Amino acid sequence: MFFLRISLLFAAYSVVRQAEKKGGVIMFSLPWWIYLVVAGIIFSGYMTVRTAAKEREIDEAFVEKEGEIYMERIRKERERRQREAKSL
Repeated sequence: MFFLRISLLFAAYSVVRQAEKKGGVIMFSLPWWIYLVVAGIIFSGYMTVRTAAKEREIDEAFVEKEGEIYMERIRKERERRQREAKSL
């Protein structure tokens, strides 16, 4: 993500420098497919962040469920031991 930001900043700086050389008019003289590549990189970064957030939510739900199962098992074991202690 860091390198993406740096490359975008560098590209913007290059465009501004070219505009200064041409009298202040920003001319987009790059081929059309380069814009598609940049758009794809940005979209890919967005999807990566979005997927990571969803995976984090799924992992938290799984850990919570497993923790509840573990705590229930501990409660049952504690109850069983208390019943055994009372019966002796």
